[in-house]
Amino acid sequence: SLDPSGNIWIGTEGGGLDYLDISNEKFTHYKNIPDDPYSLGSNTVYAIYVDKTGTLWCGTTQGGLNKFDNRSKQFHRFLHSENDPQSLSGNSVFSICEDYLGDLWIGTSDGLNKLDRTTNKFKRYKHDSQNPESISDNNVWVIYDDGEENLWIGNFSTGLNLFDRIIEITMTQKV
Repeated sequence: SLDPSGNIWIGTEGGGLDYLDISNEKFTHYKNIPDDPYSLGSNTVYAIYVDKTGTLWCGTTQGGLNKFDNRSKQFHRFLHSENDPQSLSGNSVFSICEDYLGDLWIGTSDGLNKLDRTTNKFKRYKHDSQNPESISDNNVWVIYDDGEENLWIGNFSTGLNLFDRIIEITMTQKV
């Protein structure tokens, strides 16, 4: 993923996060450091997204959603908490998407999440076998904003969902 200066963020499987400064062709490596809550949440990075403000967000395996503070060079982790229904729904984050309204959507191993950036709270969308308008599977691997009212949600085993973010229901499910 590119930042606003054209520098490159690279996620690895087990090796952490790398940043390539193209002006001097030097890499900076970021890794999880046990007992350091401001390090990268996990060394396996599945999703990288640089938002409209230039903020880096990355999704890790079992390390939650990570937001990078470029000034302090530290990460803020958003994690699942059993006691907080407004926390991230799962700690393995596979996809991140900013929609045309500026809302941040996060796909996890346990559902779709919408982050309220003012409160840092999440609204969760999960599969409900009793509700045909819910997402078809909780393993959300891909999220795509179509620039209108819809998100296209790619699930691990059940295919594609067209999710209307305004009325918050799944319109179609295709396998």
